[in-house]
Amino acid sequence: MFQITIDGCREKHNQVKRTKGNVAFDQTVKNVLKIVKIIPDVHCILRINCSPDTLEPEEIVKDLNGLIPIEFRNRIQISPNRIWQLDMDSIPLAKFTKLKHLLSSNYYGVGTSEASTCYVDFKHFNSIFPNGCVDKCEDEKLEGLKGILTESGDIVWSENHPFETYLPLSENSECLQCKHVGFCMGPCPKKRNMMVKQYGRVVCKIPGKHNKDKIIQDAILHYCESLNIGC
Repeated sequence: MFQITIDGCREKHNQVKRTKGNVAFDQTVKNVLKIVKIIPDVHCILRINCSPDTLEPEEIVKDLNGLIPIEFRNRIQISPNRIWQLDMDSIPLAKFTKLKHLLSSNYYGVGTSEASTCYVDFKHFNSIFPNGCVDKCEDEKLEGLKGILTESGDIVWSENHPFETYLPLSENSECLQCKHVGFCMGPCPKKRNMMVKQYGRVVCKIPGKHNKDKIIQDAILHYCESLNIGC
């Protein structure tokens, strides 16, 4: 499985990822196209990081269509996601729905991650950084990365990762007693490790626990409504 990220349409992405010639968006999308051409049965996810400034449905789809021929679009699953720093209601649901409808009508696969585990939890998932180093989570500082990608394509790790140790359903987790765990799936691996260091166990990821039921119920409603593409 490959997951590759863009930050909105060509203009917005190139403002975030600066390259000589301002070609970061085109290079990224062309690399996605190369992957699906070279590997027939590949599971390739193009993740779109969304914020109020970058979620422009028409521009995003127009720029993708200009680079990806129609015969390859159904082999690419596009997953629009709020950037993790934003609250659930920071972007109008209508904009997500419109983007997904446009993607679907242009023959792309469309996914959602509002109700799923963090991709870092997958055993064989690793983040490859521009300097050739590797780590499990993409939200790590370059000076602290724990792996190196060799010329043969192997990964050499300097230390083992504890991500598999502190799980939402492990004995030291509050999630065991929560009725919403099947939807929420608990904190991401990085947050679980930080919680264990700070509290000695995995605790609820939702701030202000007196509002937890409402927050989860709103998230479930948001997820269900986001699936009604074209309705």
